[in-house]
Amino acid sequence: MSFSVKKKIWIEYNHEPILGEGRYSLLKNIEKTRSLKKSAELLKVSEKTAHNYIKRMESRLRKKIIKSSKGGKDAGGKTELTTLGRTLLKKFEAAL
Repeated sequence: MSFSVKKKIWIEYNHEPILGEGRYSLLKNIEKTRSLKKSAELLKVSEKTAHNYIKRMESRLRKKIIKSSKGGKDAGGKTELTTLGRTLLKKFEAAL
């Protein structure tokens, strides 16, 4: 007989879930790629779904966790984590 022990970790704010494994991966990929679109592609979700995840987290926290800027004529935009976004990643990683 083979047994395994599993656990699930998530961060809550005011008794509402904010960040679990999937959204952690989304933020971690945004940090690496500096792109919401590329992060969504890596996770095999639509950009709209990824955007909705971010909006839901920001709505519950009442603060921004990413900041985006548009590129110029020949440059693409970039998306970065805010201080709060980076803090959420660190807190989640500390719990692993």
